[in-house]
Amino acid sequence: MWLHDYRPEPMSPTLLAEPNSPRLPQLRNVLLGSDASVRIEQTAWVLILNLRGRARVHGPFGSLQLPGRHWLILEAETAVAVSTRRQGLCLLLGMTEPAHKRMLPDWEMRLLAGMGRMSRGLVRILRTVLREATTKAEADWQREMQFAAALRELSRSQSKLRALMARAPGKSLQVRLKTFARLQRACLMMACQVENEANVTSLAAASRFSVWYFSRAFRRVYGEPPHAYATRCRLRHAAWLMRSECYSASDVASMCGFDNASSFARAFRREIGCTPSAYRARFLASSQGRNELAAPGC
Repeated sequence: MWLHDYRPEPMSPTLLAEPNSPRLPQLRNVLLGSDASVRIEQTAWVLILNLRGRARVHGPFGSLQLPGRHWLILEAETAVAVSTRRQGLCLLLGMTEPAHKRMLPDWEMRLLAGMGRMSRGLVRILRTVLREATTKAEADWQREMQFAAALRELSRSQSKLRALMARAPGKSLQVRLKTFARLQRACLMMACQVENEANVTSLAAASRFSVWYFSRAFRRVYGEPPHAYATRCRLRHAAWLMRSECYSASDVASMCGFDNASSFARAFRREIGCTPSAYRARFLASSQGRNELAAPGC
């Protein structure tokens, strides 16, 4: 496939920021190749489209590894750093709120903060954007039209997130969108901080809700309390670690915030359906286990 043959030039650390003076709505993009990094500051929306390899994302919410063919959308973050490894290929879009409204004017199609897997249509659009960008110097309006098509395809792939957003408390769509964005930030923090148990007070403070309202709204949207959601994230991360022979079950239990190996084994069996050692043996014996590992997501 063309993406496997594409080798962009390594980029030095770059800074993206919104202009201080009023200008037309902006959409800025940075392409990261192998062993590259970028820092994005003061951008209303950050879209991380990881096409190949694993990208490490770090921000106030914590740090995570984004697998290939996955996207991550962040809203109103103060600073986000993204780095790629060898053979990596990651496209970052920094977008202002006016640009978001202009490209997706329908409120029903607005992007939602979260993480997911790229659709084939989105990969096809991004492949076209990258190919044409390397063959000719495009006009800004033409490149913006291509990115608008990618944003529409990305919006269509967020059907599961929209179903969750519809459960958020609020009388209007705008209120539900804001409430859901705050809850998604808490989910991102739980997915990043898998080495410790969830602190509901800290999560509520990060979401700018009271503890009572946060717990009530979280259960209403996701169907489970925050502590159960955080435990599930920790166990999925533990399952990813168990795919490697580098760590023992006791080491994984400690790395994922469990008190001892026995409590970890019981929780792992309830969530995954087998013991950690049986999961590792099954994975290594499968043909999929001989392929490259993908980082977990919640």
